[in-house]
Amino acid sequence: MVKKESKYFAVGDEIPQSGLYNVFHAEHRTSHKAVLLKGETFPRCEQCKDDVHFQLILEVPELDNDPNFKSFRLYEIPHKTEIA
Repeated sequence: MVKKESKYFAVGDEIPQSGLYNVFHAEHRTSHKAVLLKGETFPRCEQCKDDVHFQLILEVPELDNDPNFKSFRLYEIPHKTEIA
């Protein structure tokens, strides 16, 4: 695993590296982390739509060949209305 320097990405941009990303939303929720896969596009948020951006925290190229992630796709970030 390789730690990458800071760079922000927008909804619809192609995901450059598989890995762990910080997800920053508009005012409706705090940031959180998501695993995203290279070659897909950065997803919009169900609540704030395109007003969300992403930052690569940790590059994990091993995910590109992991059969558990081959069919994993995130088209939209769900908006959780209840806090568990």
